[in-house]
Amino acid sequence: MKIALIGIGGIGGYIGSKLCSTYSVGSEHEIIFIQRGEHYRKIKDFGLKYIGKDEIIVYPNAIYESTENAGLFDLVFINIKSRDLEETTLSLKGNLHAKSIIITMLNGVNNASRLQAVLSEIIILNGCIYVSAAIESPGIVRQIGGAGNLYFGPENGEISPYTFIEKLLNDAGLKAILSSDIIKAVWEKYMLISSWASLSSEYALPIGAILADEVKCSELKLLLNEVFVVAKASKVCLSDDIVQKCLDRYAQLPYENKTSMQLDIETGKKPEIDVLTKFIVDSGKQLGIAVPGYCSVLQALDNL
Repeated sequence: MKIALIGIGGIGGYIGSKLCSTYSVGSEHEIIFIQRGEHYRKIKDFGLKYIGKDEIIVYPNAIYESTENAGLFDLVFINIKSRDLEETTLSLKGNLHAKSIIITMLNGVNNASRLQAVLSEIIILNGCIYVSAAIESPGIVRQIGGAGNLYFGPENGEISPYTFIEKLLNDAGLKAILSSDIIKAVWEKYMLISSWASLSSEYALPIGAILADEVKCSELKLLLNEVFVVAKASKVCLSDDIVQKCLDRYAQLPYENKTSMQLDIETGKKPEIDVLTKFIVDSGKQLGIAVPGYCSVLQALDNL
């Protein structure tokens, strides 16, 4: 298979490093990176340095700044910011064939439906991953946390056609789970990240400082409960103890852990407030559900 990774940031770097380490030049699979700017140039010249528990340097079969001359892809992982989804998807049209499969790994819960609206004839699988990593400098991605569990699957629940992808990923050392209820899995990840990212970005604090502050921890619980209510109204059956499960997961994180949205604000990049905060406010309005916690956080973030 010809496997393309669109965006070699934290998530793309993690998945790409695993795939390249296993399916090196000369293997049955070809790994292609699509990345722009100085990060592209460093990877092209020196390989991708991925720093996790171990430090490795990997080399894709090829890396391009755009998909224009990259050929046809059999499997595509989209690992970009949500705001670029439609534009990036349109640019892929010339790289896809009738049996191509796209897996979206973006933050948010509606990415698969957004992709399907643009590429109605292509197989789209939704997905999410539990990994905290980011570009440290051009050519270097550093992981600071996360177990690396990767969930993916079709939203119709028919998983049997995609077991070969699960095997391919697990053979590369990725903890891949092909889920027959991917919508639930994506909402569980969204609930964990959205509440934390929104609050940590408002206060510019790592997770440990939020949990140690009684008032801020109560605010975090409020946001978690608001996502739970919105999910339930959206007919997503999250477990009744999901709020406590999220709090337990936060407690296992290193004190200094930050979300990508908080890091984007700190480094002057455009944060995903629309996906991780405003989406719940808008959903609340559409569903007739009060989400005062998210409304307050959104107002604070808009004033940053």
